[in-house]
Amino acid sequence: MSNKDSDSDAGEGRCQSCMSSTKDKFNGFLSFLWNPQEKTVLGRGGKSWGKYRIVVCKIYFYPN
Repeated sequence: MSNKDSDSDAGEGRCQSCMSSTKDKFNGFLSFLWNPQEKTVLGRGGKSWGKYRIVVCKIYFYPN
């Protein structure tokens, strides 16, 4: 019975380290979606999005 208890304690330690790693990855992903320090969305700033939008519109509306 004490052997079973020690197995569950070892599993909890691994689970906690996985949870912190998963939490760090999720926070990194959220930071990629919106980075308030750099004020970027998906790693791009406003000027970058504006250039991209203009190029896409030109390709779409003026294909020749």
